[in-house]
Amino acid sequence: SVSAIQRCVKEYFDMACCPPGSLGPATSLSLAEPKGTMMEIPSTDQFKSMSCYWAGASQPTQKIVIVFSDVYGMQTGNHRTFCDSLVEKLGTENCAVVMPDLFRGSPILRPTKLFSSEQIGSILDSPMMLYRLKFHHPPQSIENNIQNFVLPWVKQKGLAENTKISCVGFCFGGWVVGRVLSSSFSDTFSCGVGIHPAFAPELVHGSSEVSLANRIGTKPILLLPAWNDLSMTANSSVAKKLSELRGIPPNEICIDFPTMYHGWVSRGDPTGNSEISEKQQLAIQLTADFIKKHANKEN
Repeated sequence: SVSAIQRCVKEYFDMACCPPGSLGPATSLSLAEPKGTMMEIPSTDQFKSMSCYWAGASQPTQKIVIVFSDVYGMQTGNHRTFCDSLVEKLGTENCAVVMPDLFRGSPILRPTKLFSSEQIGSILDSPMMLYRLKFHHPPQSIENNIQNFVLPWVKQKGLAENTKISCVGFCFGGWVVGRVLSSSFSDTFSCGVGIHPAFAPELVHGSSEVSLANRIGTKPILLLPAWNDLSMTANSSVAKKLSELRGIPPNEICIDFPTMYHGWVSRGDPTGNSEISEKQQLAIQLTADFIKKHANKEN
């Protein structure tokens, strides 16, 4: 029946990382030339090797930020140039911004190539995205890769023993930020930032967005949602829960971007739209300021 179809469509969009109206994949691999270096985290007995983008100091002694990509993967859009811009705001001499490819070259959203529109191709691949999210990248696997593979490799790059690490994530990566800040190894991280974030993957794994917010607790987190990230804005239940736990107003947890669409930072084209460019720069500045405020604090 029509109502059953409508219910299925609603349930899909409730669980999807990208809400209706989101920007599709970027039209080029990168809209500016990356300044950092592609590296490989060597395989171990337990883990396959993983590509990683490294921007900033080769042996950071003050701050390190780990960035988690959106559903299209770290090789697309503005991911790498975001890392370059962020490390410039933080200081390239003693800081580094690192982006591991948690998908190992196989992003969870892969636009179907049968259509000229990659946005249509993304919609058609969305059911498979949910399958990959549930069975290829469950929370336990994501957290295990970060705790026991990515973090040991990052720490052996010269990080001071007591230096905490910050994290940033786009879309799906915003969910990863929430997972690590609520994990058994959350003490490793000083704070996190979610840019057009999605906690919706919690629904795929039988939990809820508010439950994840509750588990994050008092850990410092900043959310920068677009207008259509309705479950993540300052008026959302997620923001109200985090506000209650931290004792600060919701608009200090969530800084809304009411004229932007989900995806505007990691895959919006700044060359053709001055407002997108302006808001991207504001998001980078807010991220850097938040990390500077909370890095190395006891939380």
